[in-house]
Amino acid sequence: MLIERVIRVEEELKALREIESAGFEAMERRFEALQKEMNALFESIDKRFEATEKRLIFCNGF
Repeated sequence: MLIERVIRVEEELKALREIESAGFEAMERRFEALQKEMNALFESIDKRFEATEKRLIFCNGF
């Protein structure tokens, strides 16, 4: 009876670890996707800033 209970607890713990692992993997994928989105956003902002800077330099005659 005690051995059966220990086995059930071990199986439940194993299942919980698998669920936890899957959750962490999903979070990691989401963070990677967010990082790509943020990198694309910052690249876009950098390009707009550079274009604005070129226009300002051109307008000021430098």
